[in-house]
Amino acid sequence: MTTGNNADTFVDTDGDDKPDKTNTETLEGGRAFDANGDFDFPFGDGTVSMDPRQFRAASVTNLFYSVNLAHDFYYSLGFTETAGNFQKDNFGKGGLGGDPIISEGQQAYEINNATFSSPPDGLPGTMRVGLIVKDEANPTGDLDYHYSIQVVFHEYGHGVSSRLVGSHTSSSCLTGQQSQAMSEGWSDYFAISYTGDPVMEAYGYRGTTGIRRQSYERYPYTFEDLVTFRVPYEVHADGEIWTATLWDLRKLLGKQVTDQLVLNGLKSTPCKPTMIDARDGILTADQATYAGANRASIWQIFAKHGMGFSASAVNGSTATGLEYDAAYDMPPDLQPLKNPAITSKPLEIIGSLNAPYVYPIAATNPNKGVLKYTLSSGPDGMTVDPNTGVVNWVGSFTNQRVKITVTDGAGGKVVHGFYLPVFTTLNVDSPVTVAGTPFSVGYASVTVPAGLPVLQFTTRGGSGDSDLIVRGPVTNVSQRTDLNDETISYVAPPAGIYQIEVHGSYSDVRLLAASITPTPIEPDSTLSRLSGLEGSETMYVVNVPDGTASLTVSTSGGTGDVDLYVRQGSPTACQTYLYVLEDCVFDSSSMTDGNNESVTVSKPTSGPWYIDLSGASSYAGVTMTVDFGTRPPASPNRHPRLSSGKLRSMDGRVIRRP
Repeated sequence: MTTGNNADTFVDTDGDDKPDKTNTETLEGGRAFDANGDFDFPFGDGTVSMDPRQFRAASVTNLFYSVNLAHDFYYSLGFTETAGNFQKDNFGKGGLGGDPIISEGQQAYEINNATFSSPPDGLPGTMRVGLIVKDEANPTGDLDYHYSIQVVFHEYGHGVSSRLVGSHTSSSCLTGQQSQAMSEGWSDYFAISYTGDPVMEAYGYRGTTGIRRQSYERYPYTFEDLVTFRVPYEVHADGEIWTATLWDLRKLLGKQVTDQLVLNGLKSTPCKPTMIDARDGILTADQATYAGANRASIWQIFAKHGMGFSASAVNGSTATGLEYDAAYDMPPDLQPLKNPAITSKPLEIIGSLNAPYVYPIAATNPNKGVLKYTLSSGPDGMTVDPNTGVVNWVGSFTNQRVKITVTDGAGGKVVHGFYLPVFTTLNVDSPVTVAGTPFSVGYASVTVPAGLPVLQFTTRGGSGDSDLIVRGPVTNVSQRTDLNDETISYVAPPAGIYQIEVHGSYSDVRLLAASITPTPIEPDSTLSRLSGLEGSETMYVVNVPDGTASLTVSTSGGTGDVDLYVRQGSPTACQTYLYVLEDCVFDSSSMTDGNNESVTVSKPTSGPWYIDLSGASSYAGVTMTVDFGTRPPASPNRHPRLSSGKLRSMDGRVIRRP
């Protein structure tokens, strides 16, 4: 079977991280099996117009073989037992055993993806590998990542780098923007170096660039292009810069020398490194492994990619910002020209939307030329004085990337790059108008006092498409409709600080954290011309006296689709399009297609009863009637409607979509 000292590989088509209970002629307990030990199974995938789900034994066998191949490759470079490798039995050679790679094939939750989880030495690493679904209606076009040796080597590489960086003291050293990017970059490098192919993952993504923005051959971006693809950052895009540097080093020094330098460099790289730290790790590895014979070549390549002698960096995060200074120079003994260097640090945090930002850049001037400061990229409205280097800006709602080029007129150049987080403080019931560009993130927070009946976060109006996320003291929720009209409600919200994120490309959107008091309505009354947006919630309360025979709440007329929820004693919040696994608590509900909703409660408990009108889609012109039995109720229809996309349990709880 496909299990051994280095790997345990099985099919996991239900995504429970356990072997499928599948026994066929070629599978036993989810693992490939042959009574005669002949693991030459029939093959099929989208490259030959077949559905890979019909050829699971071949798929799992290939994954098992590739994981073992990766084990032997990394072992040959020094990822051995004492270095913390992945083996069930370490044969008394040091390190901790009991940690083979658990490799899950055709993993249900890894569609178009593969992942690796790497705990400390002694605990198994887990590789989850999925299918590449090209067309859900035509599985004979689907591909299978198990046949991509680059994907397997890439994922295995995450385990190698996570255990080696930081001198084997922790498996959590690759956090922060540049560290995470290099985790992807190291994995890409080992994958393309093993195969000798600078196009990463051409199996699943045909063409000359594969799964990355560019082939690593003649790669155009350098260290100064960090965070170019997406703000705050995208780990694979930023990791490409690191991979391209190592690929060029391989072209100069050869595969064997560079592979060894890169792996030994991991061992010399500190915890939570920048790319400059990892550069120095390779230089240290060259000194220890080859007595410094490759020092000049290493500096030549890193200088070419903006990580030269004067370059510097701060690892950074979305909370603290990112700073990097790209330089294309070499050490003084290899290059006579001395380079300018940035000696100032950008302010880490902009206090709020529309807050002034003033940052005087300071730089050395060893060549005694005239320093010139040029804003190469930055947000609208930002300026930099070309002579003094003073940056001025009025803060936007979203985080921003800035790149300022400093030259000395004598051949020296440094590019000062940084990423500015902006944190806007909101007050309850005080809206702000916000805007964002593609892939941008706007951050805000609000301090909520105790005792609010309902706290409701909304975005309204404007243009584009904003997505709202709220991280509260109890749970995280998000709403993602196709427009800007998002609503997230908390009933009896715990006091504390609520963090808000707004993603997307949008403008002139009103963001509001509001204290909502349900509107009192009289019994036996009718409200007309009610309207609401998709995902919105409008709340009412009616007081039911002792002895009331029945309570009927009904809606009718108008256009669109409203849903009705009723609860005794406390408001209810039941948004249709909320993305979170959270129960929606109510006593009665009606959720038909359209606006003809009705709920009747016989002999209702006296006291306040709360009503929630929730927009399954935008609705208008709706009439709501609250009746204590003096008029006949409308015909109720409480059956869940399948077309709405809402899942409900038998007891009426809403199961939110993840």
